[in-house]
Amino acid sequence: MNYLFGVIFLLCCVFIVIIITQRNIYTKKNNEMNMLQVFDPDPDTLFDLYQQGLPIIIQKELQNWDGIDLLLGLDYETLKTTVQDNIEDILTIVKGNLQFHNNILSYDWKIDITLVDTDIKSPIFPVRQVNLLQLFATITGEARIVLFAPQIEKHLTPFTNNVSSIDIKHEIEKDNTELEFIEVVLREGNLIYIPYGWFYFIYGNNIDLDTIEDEQHRETIVLDCINKSIIDL
Repeated sequence: MNYLFGVIFLLCCVFIVIIITQRNIYTKKNNEMNMLQVFDPDPDTLFDLYQQGLPIIIQKELQNWDGIDLLLGLDYETLKTTVQDNIEDILTIVKGNLQFHNNILSYDWKIDITLVDTDIKSPIFPVRQVNLLQLFATITGEARIVLFAPQIEKHLTPFTNNVSSIDIKHEIEKDNTELEFIEVVLREGNLIYIPYGWFYFIYGNNIDLDTIEDEQHRETIVLDCINKSIIDL
């Protein structure tokens, strides 16, 4: 009996160490204003990149997902209908491709497809990234993403549901702004990892709206993937 208790205690200790280790890897806060880029990484490369605690762009990722690549460029109404008619197959394909991003304690993914309704003229209220692992990919159009390192938090308080109450659009447009940020264009098919503790704002990269005649080309549609883990914060 004592032997059994000893084995259970040892296994519990190992499990706790694994949880702490995994949590530390994915919640490491890096204030370095830098971004990583990679194409078709293997799982070991992904794990090494995640440990750096920096944003990562995976180029042309959705083009490599058989079945999902057929959704690229669709307008929102067509995409919505296609997804509704094939929801189980699409979720299976998406989650199957996301398995390479799982940590050892992951058990599922929350998947959402969103029509971005903000543009270059919109106010900017940064969102705090509080998920252990969150990925965005552009399905249609181009998404412009503004990224801020964790150290900027004092300039963004207060928050409501992890959304800053401070519109910093005019501040970051100043030539002499003190707020460091990275702004990237996430093109169709590309995927981005936003680290825990960073702040972001996504809007459609539709700079010349008044010159665009085709409504479809005004749209920006993103795939939002949140990893579910037993060490969710």
